[in-house]
Amino acid sequence: MLENILDKIEKNDRKNTKYFRSLETASEIALNVIAFANSGGGYIVFGVKDNYAYLEPKGIGNDYEVKKILSELNTYFHETIYETTMLENEGKILLVIKVYGIKRRKKHKGRIYIMDSQMKPAVVKEKVFISHASQDKQYGEALVKFLRGIGLKRDQIIFTSDDDYGIPIGMNIFDYLKSQIDEGAYMIYLLSNNYYDSVACLNEMGAAWVVQNEYAVVGVPDFEFSNPKFSSGAIDPRAIGFKLDNKKRLVEFKNQLVTRFELTIDEADWNRLLDEHIESL
Repeated sequence: MLENILDKIEKNDRKNTKYFRSLETASEIALNVIAFANSGGGYIVFGVKDNYAYLEPKGIGNDYEVKKILSELNTYFHETIYETTMLENEGKILLVIKVYGIKRRKKHKGRIYIMDSQMKPAVVKEKVFISHASQDKQYGEALVKFLRGIGLKRDQIIFTSDDDYGIPIGMNIFDYLKSQIDEGAYMIYLLSNNYYDSVACLNEMGAAWVVQNEYAVVGVPDFEFSNPKFSSGAIDPRAIGFKLDNKKRLVEFKNQLVTRFELTIDEADWNRLLDEHIESL
């Protein structure tokens, strides 16, 4: 690894690599680890002075805080997505953190970050994917209106039955939907008899199950969760679902989404929206 890192420094190579002159706090390091992991992986190198036109190894010295900071850093993660190495070059100590890329995006303090083109953590605007049968378009439209009413933006909602929320022009529909699932979109399964008769819907459910996306189970008004197709599908039958016209459960669902996506909502507007939603169904 030493030769690889020194070669990067000598060539002023910043591709998937971020340099720091001195140590950061464990929280700041964790943020960069998460951003790199969500972006396919990379290196974080401490002890390198960035002179813009060139990089200069300076070392971090015998900082007594190193072990403490790395120990605290470990508390942010429940699985191994990085490894740390202390490298010595001409008496100068460099701390290198090699970050592995991950499939399912992780959060730091409730937000998902990736590395932008300037090697800075940038917040990802998370999306909601409404998996539905085309015959249930009207129920999907009611659900979209509900989501917009609690603060989700147009570009955060994927609903293929409406061009405003569908597949961008020129993109392959299957590749696009697969990429959204792979990137960890929050799934809403709008279940119905039509849904279980649709091969495309079951493929979406299966793909999201493999990636282990977070999800909510919502039934159209006439769907029964006692339906054997539900209990034998990829969705955990123990997961509590609710029908789209269940007012009490809709309030709980709203509260979950507001917390999950850090939304702000006016309660008076929300109560009016809820009444309109129930009436429309």
